[in-house]
Amino acid sequence: MKERGITAGEATGMGKMGIGEEPCRIKEEETEEQIDPMKANEDRALHSQTDHHFTNEVAKYTPTLKTEENLIKESTLESEVKASFTCSDCGKTLMNKSSFKRHMRIHTGGKGFTCAQCGKSFSAKRDLSYHTRVHTGVKTFTCAQCGKSYNLKRNFSDHMRIHDGQNPFTCAQCGRSFVLKASLNRHLKNHSDEKQFVCDQCGKSFVYRGGYDEHMRIHTGERPFACTQCGRCFIQKRSFIQHLNVHTGGKLFACARCGKSFKTESSLNSHQRIHTGVKPFSCDQCEKTFVSAANLRKHFEVHSGLKPHCCSSCGKSFSRMENLQVHLRIHTGERPYTCSDCGKSCSSSSALKTHQRIHTGEKPYKCSHCEKSFGYSSVLKVHQRIHTGEKPHQCSHCEKSFSYSGNLKAHQKVHSGKKLHQCSSCGKRFSILSNLRYHEKKMCAKLSK
Repeated sequence: MKERGITAGEATGMGKMGIGEEPCRIKEEETEEQIDPMKANEDRALHSQTDHHFTNEVAKYTPTLKTEENLIKESTLESEVKASFTCSDCGKTLMNKSSFKRHMRIHTGGKGFTCAQCGKSFSAKRDLSYHTRVHTGVKTFTCAQCGKSYNLKRNFSDHMRIHDGQNPFTCAQCGRSFVLKASLNRHLKNHSDEKQFVCDQCGKSFVYRGGYDEHMRIHTGERPFACTQCGRCFIQKRSFIQHLNVHTGGKLFACARCGKSFKTESSLNSHQRIHTGVKPFSCDQCEKTFVSAANLRKHFEVHSGLKPHCCSSCGKSFSRMENLQVHLRIHTGERPYTCSDCGKSCSSSSALKTHQRIHTGEKPYKCSHCEKSFGYSSVLKVHQRIHTGEKPHQCSHCEKSFSYSGNLKAHQKVHSGKKLHQCSSCGKRFSILSNLRYHEKKMCAKLSK
């Protein structure tokens, strides 16, 4: 690169420089370009808005580290921006605009997604997707315990509570628990006064039309649900479904506390009250309480005095059909329930259960006065008369009263004059067996010799 000489004028100007300062050598090709001051201001403003700065040594930039405080501020600001879509109709807040638009269709009634097969419309695309499974039959969620399948995960989750024994929704008025919140909401209407369906024959009222229609079948005698295996017919569909378990032997509802299984969910709910001690159903005539509404309804028949079920063999009447069926086994000799410990046969399942307490030693009935325990409720009831002094069995001849019916029967033989019990040694006769035994032990002269 060529260097040009210095003129006299330039030399004169240089004479004014300080001593020791070297003269400037100007390179023709390295002269700086003229900088626009307005553009420089814009560049500085742009750099001030960025999160970067330049070092003095190298023409490279390094990112500025964000502090924890700045990150918290940014995340807070971001969440505020996302949660800024609030529905003016119901006050619900949504995280993004698309969700807000979908939500607004609930209030506007907009249903832009229509099923091509049945024409049903939906406000959201995913709801249409779920609905199409009804036509395709796709059920992706299957229960491993009973094999039942569902097309929606939420329905599958609700079903699993049956096996887990979960009933998270409880009625505050009667204590009854439900698997689904919708079931609880339907149940709550039974406690309200909103019963618009009234039977014109007996005056009973119902919350739902379905319950009213089922009730009317009692008066009409209609039983539309018939079992193909045994021919038995039912008024209610749920009773028919429960009956089918008799043939299949299925017990799908298990108690989480003791493991006992039941064929119906309602039976499981009633059973669980044994563990909790809750008896929400009480009789308004005698204040006796029960764990289930069905047991309370059966108990009401005791107060009504009605016994419409009559035995054709002996004429004895019963308030309940199942009691008559058990009674008929006395005439037929049928004893279908057998004890696995001793082989004894019983005419009813309740009789077998009571009998088995002999082997197990179970005494579930405790006296509240002396804490003595009994294996049978009837024995406890009789025992409590010792504490209360009650003598409900009165003689019609002399008005003498007794605590036990057996003592009354023995006493009545005194009035009849019949002496059926005779001493084998002296020939003396007695009307009461206990008197004969006392005679043989203490009084008989021939036996004492």
